[in-house]
Amino acid sequence: MNPDRPTPRDKPKPSRDKPSRPPEPKPAAIVWQRVEPAVLKQFDPASKVCTMNCGPHRDDPRSEAERKYLCEDCLPAKNDAIIST
Repeated sequence: MNPDRPTPRDKPKPSRDKPSRPPEPKPAAIVWQRVEPAVLKQFDPASKVCTMNCGPHRDDPRSEAERKYLCEDCLPAKNDAIIST
């Protein structure tokens, strides 16, 4: 063993630190399409049947009727499915 020669234990270990990354950008806020309240009052939610069975997003401020009015996947209800009050 040569005292002038470093042993493997004496060698500095390479750094295992990961290179720093820039922070992830925040996702863009969802812009919810809305309906005029006067138009929504005239809409009967029973006139459309949901085919997707999707629920609201946790940040969605719209009512079920407003979502159904705007949904392009909901189908018109058959006349016998519409209940008049």
